[in-house]
Amino acid sequence: MANYKNIILNSLPDREMEITGAIAGERMADLRTKALQKMREAVEIPGFRKGNAPEALVAQKVGEMRLLEEASEIALSEEYPNILEEHNIDAIGRPHITITKLAPGNDLEFKIKTALAPEVKLSDYKKIARQENSKPNESIAVTDKEVDDVIEEVRKNSKETPEITDDIKSNIKGNILREKELKAKDKKRTDILEEIIKTSTIEIPNIIIGAEQEKMLAQFKDDISRSGVSYEEYLQHIKKTEADLKTEWKDIAVNRAKSQIILNTIAKEENISPKEEEIKKETDHIVEHYKDADRFRVRMYVETFLTNELVFQFLESQK
Repeated sequence: MANYKNIILNSLPDREMEITGAIAGERMADLRTKALQKMREAVEIPGFRKGNAPEALVAQKVGEMRLLEEASEIALSEEYPNILEEHNIDAIGRPHITITKLAPGNDLEFKIKTALAPEVKLSDYKKIARQENSKPNESIAVTDKEVDDVIEEVRKNSKETPEITDDIKSNIKGNILREKELKAKDKKRTDILEEIIKTSTIEIPNIIIGAEQEKMLAQFKDDISRSGVSYEEYLQHIKKTEADLKTEWKDIAVNRAKSQIILNTIAKEENISPKEEEIKKETDHIVEHYKDADRFRVRMYVETFLTNELVFQFLESQK
């Protein structure tokens, strides 16, 4: 029996869809208990070891609304994929979720806006993969100078430089070699994907391009903050607005979006998907280390990452 109800689908322009519905109050009560148990492990209560405080005190400390918000995140992360499957909705990208009603003892009411997978005319991706895989690989080697450069960099940044033994040099050489091998592997994957993109036809919903631009912006802000300069000061320095940056990045965002759509489409065509236990394990691991992370978004990220890796492995296997 489904834990959701009153699902209404509303088609929007530009291959988007709005999904409204509710999660049953009984299910929300169960998930409130689950959320409380999760918070009990994280919240510190004076006089109690972490994880041992009475649930009533934990609930009092975090507040009822925070418990319900946590329960709603768990509910939607679990039920959204089921809703898509039952109603045969071919969604893509990160959905925009709005909670329209959240109160103790009541159904959780929600509204989800999502992009539908575009119509894609794929080229012969297996043939392209075989062609790219058959190209000779560049020889990968590590020179003594590269090892010496790393050692010199270590000497510049370490207060006490350890004695550089043959074993240390060997380890440095091995690390450089593995890094080069990873770069070569990434380049091969990029070459395959770019060739598939060039020979396929893809119509991309604007919501997907916008989502890619937002991801690029978030990474850009993080990079700026690490340099010790505020985001606003940097924009003033380069005499650009946030809108200017997004416009400059549009072509890159489009290419990233096409890449993900291609990978999603191949995964669907070849019935490629990670195991549920792997998704859950990795999601739990990330949420455990980043307590404020949105579980729904973490799960979406994990599922996409694992699926992409499996698709690349499939393409690499074409000989």
